Amino acid sequence: MKKHEKPMRDKLKMVGRVIRASGAARFYHDGDGAGFVWRWWSPVAWVLAPLSFIVACLAIGIPDAWRDRHDFGFGMKPWFIQNPDRLFWD
Repeated sequence: MKKHEKPMRDKLKMVGRVIRASGAARFYHDGDGAGFVWRWWSPVAWVLAPLSFIVACLAIGIPDAWRDRHDFGFGMKPWFIQNPDRLFWD
């Protein structure tokens, strides 16, 4: 992790605050810091539950995809950038 990057827990804390303020979930402390129960009778929960799942997946997946972007065909592998003298073109 780079010096200026925040841990994933801090990035997703804002999403948790929105869910708590809307009343879509009820949080409790069980020791691991991730205890909550969706209030499925709330129409806001029907919107926020799938939306928070998508946001969590994107928040975790985008940095990994950006770090490995050369495997997807975007940019060059770091080895080629660090060792340009070993490149041989056929």
